[in-house]
Amino acid sequence: MRVFRYFDSCGALKTLEEKAFRLSDPRQCNDPFEFMPNTGPGLTVEQLQDTHCTPPMIKLFHEQWGSFEGLSPQQSETVYRTVHLPSLAPLLVHEMKNVEALHRISLADAIAAEVRILCCSHTHESILMWSHYAQKHQGVVIEFEADEIGSSEPSIRDILYRTRSPESSLDISRLSSTKAVEWSYEEEVRLQYHLLDVCERSGHCFVNFDPGCIKRVILGCRYNLNHPDAIGLTVILSDPVYAHVEVQHARQLGADYKIRFEKCDLLANLMDQNIDVRSAFDEPSHTCPGDESIAI
Repeated sequence: MRVFRYFDSCGALKTLEEKAFRLSDPRQCNDPFEFMPNTGPGLTVEQLQDTHCTPPMIKLFHEQWGSFEGLSPQQSETVYRTVHLPSLAPLLVHEMKNVEALHRISLADAIAAEVRILCCSHTHESILMWSHYAQKHQGVVIEFEADEIGSSEPSIRDILYRTRSPESSLDISRLSSTKAVEWSYEEEVRLQYHLLDVCERSGHCFVNFDPGCIKRVILGCRYNLNHPDAIGLTVILSDPVYAHVEVQHARQLGADYKIRFEKCDLLANLMDQNIDVRSAFDEPSHTCPGDESIAI
């Protein structure tokens, strides 16, 4: 399956240089509903009062409190209905909501303790995606074959877009592949790895890839070909292991709100700028601060 990963210019450089994709902690995705089950609407105060205002509950209240206060069963029932239950119900509803919130958080923590994800897309043509995840069109999209990464085999899932989150917390596969319909423009496909199958360095998790899985490198329509990152990218893609990779440059398509893609010769661009190609190739490997990309 061919998929696309969006990067800022520096993140793409680091990824290709290190031959490793940086993975995301599920709890750090930009959607706060990620990996959170729908625990239902919960009970209102009125519903809770109705469910607790039953003959057995009233009898229990009389036996454990009313009778010791010298009340008759009828008087105990009146106190239970008009005083005790109305004051207790809001506290019970609040406590139930706290328990539900803790359950949702603990479930996300449990998933994160075993899983890391690589968020990709089925499309490289989305203007929104380029804006949100590729440095406002100044970044890079890398197309790769998900089945040819090589180091370990991920679980690959297309994201489903729904109006409600999954209600069952036991169906982890569905929980990890469902998002709100507002995110549907991403056309997301997610590669999921077990922590045992990834490597960790500098506090982050990575999965190494076979350079053969990289098929295309696409520069955004605002990508700066005069920036040092462009020089670094030229050097890295000149490595024989990337000889098969096609390089393209996105361009705005006339009056239409679309982008088209043209072949780009990075080495020729260096020479056009009168940059000493030999010195550029002799420079040490490029380093840059910050994250490699933003998780979808």
